[in-house]
Amino acid sequence: MTGLRQRLERLGAEDVQLLDWVVAREDDAWRAWDACARGDWRLWVAAAAAVPPRVLVQATLACVQLAAPIVPAGEPRPGRAVDAVQSWLQSGGDGSACAQTADAAEAAGEMGAYRAPSSTSASHAALASAWLARAADAAHTAEVRSSIVRASAEAGRLTQWMRAQTFFDALLPADAGALEHAVADDLAFVTAACAEAVTEVARALSDQAGGESPLDDALARCDRIVAEHIPRRSLSTA
Repeated sequence: MTGLRQRLERLGAEDVQLLDWVVAREDDAWRAWDACARGDWRLWVAAAAAVPPRVLVQATLACVQLAAPIVPAGEPRPGRAVDAVQSWLQSGGDGSACAQTADAAEAAGEMGAYRAPSSTSASHAALASAWLARAADAAHTAEVRSSIVRASAEAGRLTQWMRAQTFFDALLPADAGALEHAVADDLAFVTAACAEAVTEVARALSDQAGGESPLDDALARCDRIVAEHIPRRSLSTA
């Protein structure tokens, strides 16, 4: 059985603190899940335990909505990104609106246009929306590619016949393995983008909070939300 750390590394996790923390939990997804107190880390553990990308996005959306009120009322771009993600989750559209609104939300977060005392918090909140929308766009792409991989596996004989007919060449991937690698890359990006969105939410909340460790408190708050949206039973260690 592949250990949790190795699965995280395959997903592209580079946070040494996270990887060492996992090893300290006996490299086990169940132990890591039960001990986790950070929303961004819980998303990594969930992804490594084969939780579907759509579920990761749903959990991240709930976190991003915590920071939505921080964005100034006159700035619509982050809210449009959140709306696009909600629409994709509900309707299963093509995800193109998520990509488009992500660019605008990112611009809102990086322009430094906010003049209020909470400007830094607002920037983090806007960037959280951008990362969320990018995660949703990648999740949609992963779903489409995964369906092609499944269809190809189920219709292997038909695929072989089609490859024998030259007029089908343009419709089929040159290398089925390449498509599977692309799906893996999509899943890795979804996970990283969701984790980054939660981190930005925590930064936005901590900038407005007091206490000795506001960032840790905000990450813990996000962790509780992620745990509520991803049931423990949905994890797979196969």
